[in-house]
Amino acid sequence: MELNKILKIILLALICAIAGISVYFFAAGKVSFSNKKNAELYQSNETVFVPVKNAFEHIGSIRVSTKPGKNGKSLCILVTPVLQYQADDKPFFEELDSKQKDIKELIYSYFSALTEDQLKQKNEEEIKADLLKKINSILVLQKIQAVYFSDFMFF
Repeated sequence: MELNKILKIILLALICAIAGISVYFFAAGKVSFSNKKNAELYQSNETVFVPVKNAFEHIGSIRVSTKPGKNGKSLCILVTPVLQYQADDKPFFEELDSKQKDIKELIYSYFSALTEDQLKQKNEEEIKADLLKKINSILVLQKIQAVYFSDFMFF
């Protein structure tokens, strides 16, 4: 009986501690609760962070295998593309939203058509430029300004 009472006191103390720490960080402004998920996206350029505004990131993560190379092996890639578009263009945002499946398939087919060697010969900027051209070719209302990757990993 006494062990259960001690465990309840410890659990209550932990809950109070977690709640107190949460209130402290929220009050100090170190944590905020916001519905603006896409308010600002940060693109890393080594140690400098540049905010990317008007970022369309609804495409999500894409996992794709490259075309098998001479050794018969393929490389698995995880990429999360983010598309930058012109400010305050709601119709264009809606076009991007309606074509996100096509954009996702285009990115998937781009990476799956390359072998590991071909992909490693290109740098990230070349890949982004290739994808920018391909994505803009299927858009009607406007063109995206840049392609960024919030995730770009090989494994």
